[in-house]
Amino acid sequence: MSFKFVYDAPYVKEIVSFVFIPILLIIVLSIIYLLYYNKKVKDHNDPKYKYNMNLYTLIITMLLAAVFLSMLIGFSLALKEEMDRLDFDSLVCYLVLISPVLPALFLSYLTIKLVKLVKTKPYDMNVFKNHEELESMLDITENPNITSMEDFKVQKDDHKEEKNEEEEEIELL
Repeated sequence: MSFKFVYDAPYVKEIVSFVFIPILLIIVLSIIYLLYYNKKVKDHNDPKYKYNMNLYTLIITMLLAAVFLSMLIGFSLALKEEMDRLDFDSLVCYLVLISPVLPALFLSYLTIKLVKLVKTKPYDMNVFKNHEELESMLDITENPNITSMEDFKVQKDDHKEEKNEEEEEIELL
């Protein structure tokens, strides 16, 4: 069997206008926003800045991966339909049919990474009026570098355990 691929100029223009221009627009707008946020925030070592940049880039990457995955699924289904119509079998065609697995794995990896990132969101230290207030609340003189909510909770739990041990000692006396 021989196949002939025909490229139609109006069809190619239509594909470019419906697929590649929106993707390019998403990429350009994302870059502009990230550059704006980069200039807006002065402290690039701030955990909150790093968290926000990672979050935004992960969301943008997931959006683009989902678009490419949907395009690849559509192409694979169209190829499968054409293969069934022509009663054609080829190893290359079957490889194209299973090719959406790679972007799907990448998208699932990004989703897992996003969930891990959201779980480790840094705690906003500006909630407290001053550092002394925070120290008095938690007695954190050993570790003043609390950067996430988990660190805050661990320090708070440790402080509670120390208080409980002191109360038990007092009761025993």
